[in-house]
Amino acid sequence: MPSTTVQDLVEHSLSSTIADDCVVIAHHRTSANLRWANNTLTTNGAMRGIDVTVISFVHQAGGVSAGSVSGSATTREQVGALVTAADAAAAASEPASDAQDLVTGDAAVDWAEAPAETDIHVFDAFAPALGEAFGRSRAGGRVLYGFVDHHLTTTYLASSTGLRRRHVQPTGHYACTAKTADLGNSAWVGGATRDFAGVDPLALEATLEQRLGWAARRTDLPAGRYDTILPPTAVADLMIDAYWYAGARDAHDGQSVYSRAAAAHGSASRSSGPRSPWPPTPGTPASSARRTPWSRPRARTRRSSTTAFRWPAPTGSATAR
Repeated sequence: MPSTTVQDLVEHSLSSTIADDCVVIAHHRTSANLRWANNTLTTNGAMRGIDVTVISFVHQAGGVSAGSVSGSATTREQVGALVTAADAAAAASEPASDAQDLVTGDAAVDWAEAPAETDIHVFDAFAPALGEAFGRSRAGGRVLYGFVDHHLTTTYLASSTGLRRRHVQPTGHYACTAKTADLGNSAWVGGATRDFAGVDPLALEATLEQRLGWAARRTDLPAGRYDTILPPTAVADLMIDAYWYAGARDAHDGQSVYSRAAAAHGSASRSSGPRSPWPPTPGTPASSARRTPWSRPRARTRRSSTTAFRWPAPTGSATAR
């Protein structure tokens, strides 16, 4: 009996919904990884899975409401359960003021193709060179720790209006930390790649040796503010982390380090609900600062809602150098 394809799961979802319109997004994921510590390969493995999101739309007297449910699914029964839940969530939701007609279309030329997959062989050239890096690091009195992983995600998107699209996204990461034999100093190097074709463990080890050399001379300084020179990759990592936590919604809800600034700007426009955990800034309406409990779980079932939310326009200027 032939196995169920990802396209089969998507089409079954669309055929079983009782909503007026429906969009189904399926992510077929495969991944492989290597991990090492103390100049020794410790683990390797490969994983696979399918995640499906069903978005149902129901036409009501006041407009169109939507409900979204996501979960892992590999059988028709499992995607059927997601469809039932999404249909129920849409029917119970309030109409959305920003609802639009779904895009129409047909199947892309690659729609019927099987998902792209990765496996442990993506590291066939990397692994032997990693062994050489272990030897060189050991001879130099250094200890290596790190990992590499590679993911291939094939996304299938289909709608009740006929649209069918397929997209393949390769993603790879590598990271390695080197420590001196006494574990007193450490250095890190890492990056991203699509296929590991150009990632050289010996070059990474040489970079780590150089950075550990920077730490060979230690100067103790009193607490204070000092100018620090960082490699471009370190600056990029800091900026990525700052970007991840800079969402206006989390700041508005009192869930990030930027929440105090949001309260000071009076950015929220909702007038009811629990108050912010910080006192309002003088001149800021007390109703403009509110929060969601810090421990609130993020549900995977979403009902459509439109909340008035405005982020203040910048009042100053910034210059990048």
